This record gives sequence, C-alpha cells and structure tokens, in this order.
Amino acid sequence: VYNRAYNVLKGTPVLSFTSSATTNYDYGILTNLLGSGCQTQGADDVSCRFYIDGVAQTPGNNLNNVLLNAGTHEISFNSTSGLNWTAAGFRNSITVNKNTAVLSLSILPSNSVNQGTQTTATGSNCPSELTCALTRNGVSVANSDVQTLGVGTYVYNYSTPGNANYNPSSTSQTL
Repeated sequence: VYNRAYNVLKGTPVLSFTSSATTNYDYGILTNLLGSGCQTQGADDVSCRFYIDGVAQTPGNNLNNVLLNAGTHEISFNSTSGLNWTAAGFRNSITVNKNTAVLSLSILPSNSVNQGTQTTATGSNCPSELTCALTRNGVSVANSDVQTLGVGTYVYNYSTPGNANYNPSSTSQTL
C-alpha cells in the first residue's frame, strides 16, 4: 500500500473583455462591455466585476448600455479568489473622443427676399446637453427669429461653445 500526497494548485482564470464600440470612439455611443474567462461555474465563492476608472460596477460578466464621457477610461475586469481559483484581472483603456454636434440653420421663406417680407431664422439639432445660441450680425436673438427686416445683408450664426463631451460647433447663413 502506497500513500501518496498530491498538491493541487488553484487555477488562475485568464480574463479579458471586449467593447462593442471598440476602444476608441466618439462620445454619445452606448457600449456593451463583455467579459470572458470568469470561472464561476461550480464555484459559488468566485465572482467577477467590472471597474470603470476604479469605481466598482454591478457584479457580473457584462455591462450593457454604458455611456462614457469623453476622455480616456481605465476599464478593469476582475475576479475574486475562491476555494479552487486565484483572483485575476484584466485591464485595458478605452478612449472616448469629443463629438461634434452637426447644427442646422434654416431661413424661411428663403435666404433672399423682397423688402417687407417676414422671415424666420431657426437653429436646430442642438443636443440636449449643450447650450446653443442664435445671433444676427453678432447680436443674440430668439431661436426662432421672426422678423421683417429692412434692406440689407444679415448674417445668422447658430453655435455652441461645446462642453466636456462636445467640441465647439457653428453654422451660418446669410439673408
């Protein structure tokens, strides 16, 4: 009769994740983070979790509909240790670029009218998180600007200074 002692080492999971929006994209896209390699089957004492810039997210292998602000974010996918598994982690960066709003400006009934014709200049397509403004010859006006103007040339500009997630943007038309 031989007695043998065996030393069984804990397994080390090989973790990774993918982003449905790649690792470099423009602000405003919802991304899904899909983790893989988490060894939780038959291991009730092991859990996995994403961390975004060091902040713990809801435990699990996937994060859906994540909206990241512009900037570079450190994403980690980590597992805890258990009876048969060591703790592990995978880290990668995701860069979210500032987006640029595509603003629109219309002048109705047209950009060239006869004296005495009422016109309406309206800016549109301003994302809700931005502040956009309409000006006529550099002076702020209401959006929509309804006027019967005298003979002359009037330059309308619809613009936003941007914010942390958007670049400045503008569009102009001449009446």
